[in-house]
Amino acid sequence: MNIRLVAASMALLLLCGYGIILFKSPIPYDVVDRDNSGIVSILEALDSLDIGEREIILNSRNCIEYYWLKDGLPAHTNCTQS
Repeated sequence: MNIRLVAASMALLLLCGYGIILFKSPIPYDVVDRDNSGIVSILEALDSLDIGEREIILNSRNCIEYYWLKDGLPAHTNCTQS
């Protein structure tokens, strides 16, 4: 088997996985980019998988708060329009 083909296939697989993680994340890109560098690193993308969600009431509106599982701190909040 050609080593270049294997290396290219692995790189493509990793790149696709990275893109899927960012696309499927319920939190916005700027929240995933925790160091505000403008680029989401592999580690930041993997951290975005460790997100929980809970329902909260904020200013009399039903909201979903996404939080970091490692410390319970809020990451992002989505509220319904009303």
